[in-house]
Amino acid sequence: MRLPKNEITNDQIVLRIMEVLKAQKKTEKELVEYIGLANGTFTKWKYKNVKSYQHHMDKISKFLNVSQTYLTDGIDDIINVHSLSASEVHLLQMYRKMGKEEREVLMKSASWFVDSLENRRK
Repeated sequence: MRLPKNEITNDQIVLRIMEVLKAQKKTEKELVEYIGLANGTFTKWKYKNVKSYQHHMDKISKFLNVSQTYLTDGIDDIINVHSLSASEVHLLQMYRKMGKEEREVLMKSASWFVDSLENRRK
């Protein structure tokens, strides 16, 4: 299904790829060149809901230096998803629903809380 003009997909994998590209200061063009695809390919993924990226997940993850599990599920391979408690899964689900600013506030609050716990133990 084609999206309205200039509307970015809500495909979580494409959004995660875009997020990692931005964080690593890499471009969409560099990614498609690395994979060996046509210039407009990423645009199709981003705006036209084309899912041809699924055939290239191994190369995408190598280019971005992240696991395929991170791209597909948002959780790095370092964490075994099946070993998470129900509370941990719930926390991750809430985190994913937050915007960037909300995540930053949460991370600062969590850091402050952990630091204060460690200071109490001393």
